[in-house]
Order: sequence, then structure tokens, then C-alpha cells
Amino acid sequence: MLSTSSKSLENMARQALGDGRDEAAFKLLGELLQRQPGHAQANYLLSYIAHKYGNYEKEVELLQNAVKSEPDTVLFKAYLARALALCGQMLSSYQQLKTIDLEESDNPEVIDVVATTYNRLNLYTQACRCYQRLVKIDDSRALIWFNLSTCYKYLGEFDKTEQALEKAIELKPHYEKAQAALSLLNTRKSSTENQVAERVATLSNIQKASHHPEARLHLAHAMAKELEMVGDYSRAFSILKRHKDVQRRAIGYEFERDRALLSNLAARGSYPLAKARTVENIFVTGMPRTGTTMVERLLCSAPDLASAGELPCFRTSLRKVLGEMSTAFITEACGRTLDKKSSEEVGRLYRHNTRYLKGDCTILLDKLPLNILLTDQILHCLENSVVVCLERHPLDTIVGNYRQLFSFADGLYSYSLSLEDTARFYLCFRALTQRLARDYPDRFYRVSYEALVQNPEREAEKLFDFCQLPWKSEYVSIEKNRSPVATASALQVREKIHTRALGQWRRYEDSLTEVKRLLDEGGVSYE
Repeated sequence: MLSTSSKSLENMARQALGDGRDEAAFKLLGELLQRQPGHAQANYLLSYIAHKYGNYEKEVELLQNAVKSEPDTVLFKAYLARALALCGQMLSSYQQLKTIDLEESDNPEVIDVVATTYNRLNLYTQACRCYQRLVKIDDSRALIWFNLSTCYKYLGEFDKTEQALEKAIELKPHYEKAQAALSLLNTRKSSTENQVAERVATLSNIQKASHHPEARLHLAHAMAKELEMVGDYSRAFSILKRHKDVQRRAIGYEFERDRALLSNLAARGSYPLAKARTVENIFVTGMPRTGTTMVERLLCSAPDLASAGELPCFRTSLRKVLGEMSTAFITEACGRTLDKKSSEEVGRLYRHNTRYLKGDCTILLDKLPLNILLTDQILHCLENSVVVCLERHPLDTIVGNYRQLFSFADGLYSYSLSLEDTARFYLCFRALTQRLARDYPDRFYRVSYEALVQNPEREAEKLFDFCQLPWKSEYVSIEKNRSPVATASALQVREKIHTRALGQWRRYEDSLTEVKRLLDEGGVSYE
């Protein structure tokens, strides 16, 4: 039984947290732990503060203390699983989730945290079950319907995706992300100009009522998508430019920092690497919107190969060994030459943390496109790995990235807020891939998107040969692959391989004068 003074300290700390007085709560909880070092609630409440300020390692430590003191408290276990995932300890997170019996808990908070963590682990079927259960418990929360729609989309259930989004919007008509997702889902076969005009007017009115730049950008992408359906490409680009410029200023992004980091990667020396004896890890990379998901679907047809999806696990393993605190995806340390001990530790951590996804398969495929920036380290730390890189027409690549709605949490895609910066990023990317192809001919393979969609059997067979995989001509039927897809291409890759996306940049040619100038200066042909 807690003493009155201890209980009073806990209550005062809770009140301080509720009021946003984190420093006061921190002091009160510290005093409580001095009296009772194993106090479960004090550790739990302190973990909330650690999470709020991005100190996930400390959050893990505090939650482990809470679980040790109260091993039957399911809420502590759920938050510990989430914190472990945020630290990149994916296998430990998965193992922690397996200790939670959701059939024994009707606590919506527990189920929600578990669902969020399954999502982070790329286990969308399990996450979907959690969200389905949540809407049965309480179907009045728009956020849960939105999260359920995301899982349905990844699982290829597009009718259910649309229904869940419509339910979220019914509950919260000004829900920016749900409104944007409904337009970007784009399951409609056609729309009249009047229908599009009405939809754009609705989105515009919601946007005027929103005060958050990123939320307004979501709606700008939705309006652009609607306008593209009736061929109004000029107005679509104009809307994107206006709101991307606002978001770029809001986050204070300048390309020069990325230019310096990428130029260093392109200019660095290579590791002396041997050809992989047998392939155990395949990394599918490239700039986004260049066909990386299509290639993943092709390769996943091979037996004994499992896909991890887009998992930032290699970067978190590298960050841990380097002792980095930065949450940015690319830093100067990424290009540091690793000694044998460090590289072996990065490889060990990566293999350990992806084991739950590999299962009984002997080969794991990792498809985070901008892992291309870590290619030197990947090939050095994982001796039986190969990197596949997609390359697409420069203007299709630049326009595709600019039109894509990304998250800007780790700064990885901030270049896409400017058409010109996207072109500059492409030039840096191209310089890097040229160096990688020269330095690692047996471990780095470039795939032309155009060649692949025009002659899929021939190009896919060459790709499979490079990856040391058995080839069958039926593998090109990627539309028969029903495994989850958690990318912007979730809808497209449920179709047969086609050539309809070739040359889409021509629709936006009037807006590409400056981009063409930059490509001309960089010596890149685009005609």
C-alpha cells in the first residue's frame, strides 16, 4: 500500500503533466523514485516525458523498470514494445508484443498502442485486426477509422479502404489527412469537371479553416490529384507549388546541407569488397516513384525470399554503432569508414532486428528506396548482400517525387518541397549511383524502369540472375502477388506491369523550364 505522501507526489506529478508542466512533473517523479526506486507508476510517467522529448532509449529503460515492478500491467508492456521499435530494436519489440494477450484486454489504449507498433514493424495484418477490434469497441473515433483505412490499403482491400475513409470523414468532416487520402486513393474510374470542381471546392474550404502548414499541404496534394483527373495539370502544379513553398519555409529547409552530404557520399572512397558467395540480403533502392515497389513484387515471387518492406532498420543499426543521437536519416557520420569490428556489429544488429520478418526464409529483401545513400555501408556490413537500384527518366523521376506527398519527420524527403531542389537531389543521386556502379560491379545492379516495363521478362530474368535467384516467366505477373504493400504504389502494383506511366512528365512540361536548365548544366539528357 502506498504511503499518503507517495500517493500525493504521484497525483501532483500527474496534474503537472496534464497542465504541460513537464519540468515540475520530472522533479516530483524523481523525488518519488528516490523514496521508492521501483515505483512502477513513477517510471511509467517519466517514460511519457522521455517519449515526448524523443529520448527513446531512456523511455525503454524506464518502461523496463515499470514492467519489472508490475509484470502483469499490460499497458506498460504495450508502451515498452512501442519504445523498443522506436529505438530500432525490432525483434525485441516483436517479442514483447507476443507476450500481450489482447483477448484478455478490452482497454482501447492498449489495443491502439499495440496496433501502432505492429504498423511500425510492417506487420499490417496484425495491425488491421487491432484496429478492427477498436472500431467494434468504439466506432465514433475518426482517427481509428483512418488508421484502419491505411491498413486496408496496404493489404490491397481498396473498397474497404474507401469505406473506412468515408466513415472517418463522416465523423470529422474537416479531417485533413482523411480527406487527402480519399482523393489520393483515386479508385474512381472517371469524374466529370463539375464533380471535380465540387470536390476541389470542398477541399479548399477545409484548407481555409486549417492553420497547420503540413495539414494544408495534404489538402493541396488532394486538390492537385482531383484536377489531374480532368487534365488540369497546370493548375494542379500551381496549387502544389504554393503550399509546398509554405511548408518549406515552415521547416526552414535549405538544399545546401543535403548537397554537401550527398556530394561527400558520391566522392568517398569505396570498400574493397568481394562478390557475394551467396545472396542473403537484397536491398531494392533508388529515388521514390521509380519502380522500386514493382521490382520488390517481382523478386518476392522467388521461393525462400521474404520481404521486410520499407524498414529503416539498417539506418538504426548504423546509428547505434556510431553512437549518433541525430534522428536525421543522413548525416556526415553515414559516410564514415567503419573498421572491421564496427561493421560486423552493424551487420549483427541488422540481422538480429529483422529476424522476425525473415522467418524460415534464407533471403530477406529490404525496400527502403533511399537506402541507396547507405550503399557503401550496407555492402560492407553485410557481406552476402546486393543492392538493386532503379533508374528512371530524369524528368519522370523529378516530377514523380514532386507530386508525391511524403512525411518530413526525419528530413529525408524535404527536397521534394521544391521542384528545383528535387532536380538538384536527382543530380546528386545520379552522381552517387555512377560511382557505386563503378566501384561495386558485382554487388550493385542498376535497373532501367523503362526497359523493365517495355520488356519485363528479359529484364527481370537478368535481375534474378544477378540476385542468384531461380527464374520463372510467370513471376512477371505481379498482379497475382497478394502480400501487403505499404507504399504510394499500393494501388498500381495490384495491376499488371504496363507502360502507361512512361513520359508522364510531358503533362507538366510548361512548369519544367528551370528543371531542364539544371539538367542541362549537369550534362543530363532528357529528350
